[in-house]
Amino acid sequence: MAMRLLLKNRASVLMIVLLGVFTSTARADKLDDNLQTVWESLWDQRGTPRNLVRWDKTLTYAISGHEVERHRAHIQKAMREATLLTKLEVTEVTFQGDEKNTAMLQFEVVKNDALEDTMPCVTIPRWANWVFTSVVVKMQSKSAWGCTFHEVMHAMGVAGHPSGKTVLSYFPYRRDEFMALDQLMLKAWYEPAMTKGATPLEALVVLTNAVSKQADLDISAEQALERTRVFNLRVIEQVKALALGKGEVPSIVQRSGRASTQYIEAARPLVAYFVALAYLRGTIVTRDIVSANNWFKVSAQYGYSAGQVMWARALIKGDGMDIDRNAAHGWLALAAKSNNAVARAELDALEKSMSPEQLNAARLAPAPVVGLQ
Repeated sequence: MAMRLLLKNRASVLMIVLLGVFTSTARADKLDDNLQTVWESLWDQRGTPRNLVRWDKTLTYAISGHEVERHRAHIQKAMREATLLTKLEVTEVTFQGDEKNTAMLQFEVVKNDALEDTMPCVTIPRWANWVFTSVVVKMQSKSAWGCTFHEVMHAMGVAGHPSGKTVLSYFPYRRDEFMALDQLMLKAWYEPAMTKGATPLEALVVLTNAVSKQADLDISAEQALERTRVFNLRVIEQVKALALGKGEVPSIVQRSGRASTQYIEAARPLVAYFVALAYLRGTIVTRDIVSANNWFKVSAQYGYSAGQVMWARALIKGDGMDIDRNAAHGWLALAAKSNNAVARAELDALEKSMSPEQLNAARLAPAPVVGLQ
């Protein structure tokens, strides 16, 4: 009897321990899931990571089109909630005359046959210098209720369609309100720490920092921060592999109906440039000018003009490498051919700093070789 009781007690203790392990793992998985979700939110569904774009302080919007009064209150609700989260000064100008020309953000409810059922809503943004100048949201009337919160996220700047618990998901848990991760992303998107035009890796730091501070993770703040640090470093390694043609875009992007090999290939030079900036600025990784220059060279060799400009600057300055002004001249000349105004200006400045003999030698030097060796 005593032995049976002892075994029973030991079994109970074992079950409690296992339950604690499984519960802890499940709760820790929530952190991983949320970190992955905010990373996926930074990717265009066609396969390109996006710099941060957002509104600048004030915003006017209008609602027009088919059955406006049927949908207006729902759209107003989404905009009110977005306003509270982003701290933007938002004013509705519906029915005030000429709103299509005065409203910065336009919601157009269209007849059901005006958009395909496979894409019942769409957001069309325009921006300059990483700030929205106008955004048009079009939604089928029959789909407007389910589209509104999703498209407001896009209209505020969050471009991706991640797999987690967010209205941006292709299969959201809720469609009629911003869920916890939506609220977190909208707040973080408009934080002062999120700089204008932030690279995806810079934006990732702000977003994952916000995730690590969620109150319901049930792990210590130190554990959450460490797991977040490890996640961000893992992302850097994945992005490096992608830049070199050895890695993949996030799986949710690959599964999207609009994923394109062309866009994924186009992401490689851009991603190499983002990695270079991470090393240059000390984002996620330790600041390392030599590594930054090496990644600018990769981007340049892919034919990315911004990478060519940065690689040329490195060749002129000689930070951690030999100075080669002839090679710099070649890269700037190549970048200038793609209508890069910065390259053109820096090429002119370089040529003015050269003697006639040096300039002639630079112009006669072999042209840079584009393509990874």
